[in-house]
Amino acid sequence: MIKKTWMKNSTCILLASLFGCGGSSEGNVSNEPVVKSDVVLDDSITLVAEKAVVDGSVSASDLMNITGNNQELTEGTFTSSNSSNFGTQSKRSIHQGGFGTDSVCGLRGEIIKVTNLNDSGAGSLRDAINQKGPRTIVFEVSGAIKLESRLDIDSPFVTIAGQTAPAPGISLYHETLRVNTHDVCMQHLRVRLGDSDHNLNSMSSSEASDADAVVIRGGRDSEGTYNVVLDNMSVSWSVDEAISVFGGVSNLTIRDSIIAEPLRYNAHGKDHAYCLLIRSESEKVSLIGNLFGHCQRRSPRMDGGTLQYVNNFIYNPGEYAVSVHDLPIDVTMVGNVMDFPDDSANRYAGGANELFTSRSPDAKVYFYDNKSFEDRPEHDARMQGEPVVVQSVPKVWEGNVTALTATKVEESIGDWVGAFPRHRDEVDARIIEGVRTHTGTYLDSQMDDGGYVYVEENQRSLTLPENPQNDDDGDGTSNLVEWLQSYTDAIE
Repeated sequence: MIKKTWMKNSTCILLASLFGCGGSSEGNVSNEPVVKSDVVLDDSITLVAEKAVVDGSVSASDLMNITGNNQELTEGTFTSSNSSNFGTQSKRSIHQGGFGTDSVCGLRGEIIKVTNLNDSGAGSLRDAINQKGPRTIVFEVSGAIKLESRLDIDSPFVTIAGQTAPAPGISLYHETLRVNTHDVCMQHLRVRLGDSDHNLNSMSSSEASDADAVVIRGGRDSEGTYNVVLDNMSVSWSVDEAISVFGGVSNLTIRDSIIAEPLRYNAHGKDHAYCLLIRSESEKVSLIGNLFGHCQRRSPRMDGGTLQYVNNFIYNPGEYAVSVHDLPIDVTMVGNVMDFPDDSANRYAGGANELFTSRSPDAKVYFYDNKSFEDRPEHDARMQGEPVVVQSVPKVWEGNVTALTATKVEESIGDWVGAFPRHRDEVDARIIEGVRTHTGTYLDSQMDDGGYVYVEENQRSLTLPENPQNDDDGDGTSNLVEWLQSYTDAIE
């Protein structure tokens, strides 16, 4: 298991146990290593970033130091090399940053406890989400919340700290989780929609067209939808899209998550199984360290804008893997992997022909160290008569990021992705085992593989930190962030 630890700095007061420091805001500290001569990584190396405590699971040869410039999303200073001075580092010290991760979300507000698994009412997740003002939501209960209606996040500045739940965490069943506002950060939740409601009535065809598991929607909040971060989420069994983004969303990061098993032939009435759709007018999107599993298309599809795509593993893609459509787009793709099941019967029509497909009139893409199995090319040179312009340096890069090599992603993707890696539910465990053994296939219904799984219901009283906004030990990190860190350490 790869351990996550964090930089301590007063300018980085965001939920460090979730997201690390983004590099796009003035005043944020650099992600470059800090010399600490009193910390010894191994027998010979004494350099260490304060954000990393190592366990030997990642070596220097597994790392790439990628430095880009996103001030105006123009070509800027760029270097890429195998890093020789990092020693060994934790995964979390690598997958830092992403657009929007410099938001504090709800950390400077009230702390609200979820104490039951009810759909609504006092002590429920819905009630906590519906509160106004900055708020951090924590959990004294584990289990499945059987939603009776869509769960909308309409009020901004909220942090949903799923890692605070007792093992094995929280699963949301039957309805969509939708973000309609800005500065929303959530971690360690499972969202498993499925094709039936909380009374196990089958979904109708009319309901299916909007049956996404997670929606991030612009245009609902007059201030916009931006600074949205999904980290260590597990999203599956959608009837339409697993995740849908539209309406002009900006500064979005989805990181270290499992996005898998969208349903294929179901109430939708189409051959579907689509994972992630990012519609026009969205920009500054980071997808980092995710597992896309059994997606017929859209891992993701993005219609214009800017996309940073780093260390993702696409398993068993169908007609397309990553695709761009309709509008000009700038894309950076570094250290990604595409692979397939051994048995061709488990694939969709043989699988995607290439990692990246363009239907855009102007696609500018930077490729570095991506790995496609079975001699599938990195990209199609031309689609519908329009060329892909391959860049020599990335135009899209949020901050300074150290990425894993594609080979290391191939070897270890199952170590970090999804909710509660140390306490996975049966669904995530099965998906990851399929990737490791080159097995598994598409589902038409969650019932094809056992249906909604039981999530153990446990209670644990939380003792909240005193003076949560203070920094009692003077290390630059608030008491609340350190408290949340302890729960993250316990489950990752």
